[in-house]
This record gives sequence, C-alpha cells and structure tokens, in this order.
Amino acid sequence: MARWILNLLLAFALGCGGGTSSAARDTSAGDEDDAHEHDDEPHPTSHASVDPTVTNAALEGAPLRIPPLVLRPLDGVSEAEDGEGHVVRAERAVAFEVDARLVPRRAEGAPLILHVGDLVLERPETPRPGILRFILADRARVREGAAVTIQYGDSDATVVVVDPVLHLTWQ
Repeated sequence: MARWILNLLLAFALGCGGGTSSAARDTSAGDEDDAHEHDDEPHPTSHASVDPTVTNAALEGAPLRIPPLVLRPLDGVSEAEDGEGHVVRAERAVAFEVDARLVPRRAEGAPLILHVGDLVLERPETPRPGILRFILADRARVREGAAVTIQYGDSDATVVVVDPVLHLTWQ
C-alpha cells in the first residue's frame, strides 16, 4: 500500500514538473515501478564513488525517488551556457536536471562538469533538493543518442554515466 502511494506521489510530481525523464520511453506499456525499484541507490553505470557530502546536503528534503536525468525545455531564460565554455543569449534553452546522488567523489579543486556528447556544461544550479541543473542555451545542439556523464574537472577517475544513450523528449 505504501509503495502504491509513493508511486502515485512520484507520478504526480513528475507530471506537474513539466519535464520528462530521458529514460521514460513508452509509459503506456506496463508498470514502470520495476525500472525505478532501486532509484535510491547510486546509478549502476557509475565508475566513481559518490561524494557523500554533496549527496547529504543536496538531498535534504528531496523525494525518495528521483529519475537520474530529466530534460526540461525552458522558456524565459535570457542567457545560458553554449556547451563550449561561454554564456550566450538563450534561444531555446533546455535544462539537464541530474539526481544529486550521482555526483562523483570530489576531485581536489576541480569544477563539476556535465558532458552531453561533445557539449560541456560547467555551471550547476540547485533548483530544489536532490537536483543539480545545468542549462544549455539552445536545445538544437543536443544530439539524440549522446552519452551524458558528470565528473569533476578532467579526471577520468570521477566520471559517472548519467545516461549512456540520451533520448530527446522534444522535436
């Protein structure tokens, strides 16, 4: 019964948020509860250990189940990253919202970076508990099938795969 209520709350929260999990394929075909049975554990494709200080701080007040990655087309954003290290005028911005539990163990003095294929996003925000948000200025630059990873600096030892094959949720 408690599991059913949790699933109902999760569906309501995701439905009201306006975003779509990249992992969500066809929601009409069966029970998705099994796919998220272990969402409170580190992502199975993690190559690095998760930073407990970031996790504890970022998850205070967060729901128990958060998709690893949610893409949210954003309106009303005036500037954002271009994926090449610059902040530019935003045309059709998109937010990449990452479950904070996927943040790798910190590398000394290195910035947290999200890679979306060849694009590099270096300015994370925390819009709500448990979520790190990176905003790209133009969603047309995102390629279907791109790998999404998060890491500190250029250290391969901190790479965590967020989504190995990105599925775009817009046309």
